[in-house]
Amino acid sequence: MKVKATKAGYYGGYRMAGDVFEAEDGLTASWFVPLEQPEAEQPEPEAEQPEAEQPEPEAEQPEAEAEQPESGRRKK
Repeated sequence: MKVKATKAGYYGGYRMAGDVFEAEDGLTASWFVPLEQPEAEQPEPEAEQPEAEQPEPEAEQPEAEAEQPESGRRKK
C-alpha cells in the first residue's frame, strides 16, 4: 500500500516528512499514514441513478390586498 510520512522515520531506508512510499499492506506506524484504503475497506462507488421527474412547483400567486383580513394590515 502507498503511505505518506508525516514526520521522519525509517522503513527500508530513512524517510522524511512528505515522502510517499510503498509499505507492507496493513502495516501501521505513528509517523506515516495510508494514502489509499485497502481493497476490502474501499466503499463501492454508487451507481448513478436517473433523477425521478418531479413536478414543477406551482407558482404562488400573491393574494390581493382586498382579500386579506383587516386585522392583518398595518396602518401607515
